[in-house]
Amino acid sequence: MGCCLTRCIPDGKMATQFEAELNEDVFVNADQLRTKSTFSGHASLLHADEVHCVQEIGKGDSGIVYKGTYRGSTVVEKRMKMSTHKPTEAMEKSLEVVASRMSSLRHPNTVLFMGVCLRDQAFCIISEYCSRGSLYDILHTTKESHLHTMHTSGDRINEDKESSEGGFHWNLRCRLALGAARGLLYLHSASPPLVHGQLTSANILVDDSWNAKLAVRFL
Repeated sequence: MGCCLTRCIPDGKMATQFEAELNEDVFVNADQLRTKSTFSGHASLLHADEVHCVQEIGKGDSGIVYKGTYRGSTVVEKRMKMSTHKPTEAMEKSLEVVASRMSSLRHPNTVLFMGVCLRDQAFCIISEYCSRGSLYDILHTTKESHLHTMHTSGDRINEDKESSEGGFHWNLRCRLALGAARGLLYLHSASPPLVHGQLTSANILVDDSWNAKLAVRFL
């Protein structure tokens, strides 16, 4: 599985808002970040001990990705090392701003953001686990291992070698492309609009029901 989360680049207005929030004089310490949420009821700042990492499923320049559990749900933890050993006031404020922005994203075709936390001098983003991995993984899987039959919301795709290419049925290709397009439209329709900074097949995740979900983040 590739990297779980990608860059979402704000426009100039949002960047100014980010900078203003990061430069606020109000100090927010680590304990307050873990217990107090300012995100309309969403507990985006989590206790690290509530997220249990099971196995490493990906690694890149920006950090390590783990599969784990959170309150009974299977999740993904993207763990990114910080430049300093101890979280600073600015880092804590940045954590709160990122959590606030990401918690506002709610769409069937974007990866569900579940929260953030600090763990072992690392900044962690917790999101839903998409069991089929990335679209890149699916497109590059061998023909023999592709699944040709699908049952989702009344849809059925039967194995038909004449109507598929490389073992990947065209109806399923269209379904995933449409899902990704809907997720992108959602970002572009936000106020202010959001521009996905790295839209590739590796950053489009697929869940068990063959729904395409854009992985987005504000880092």
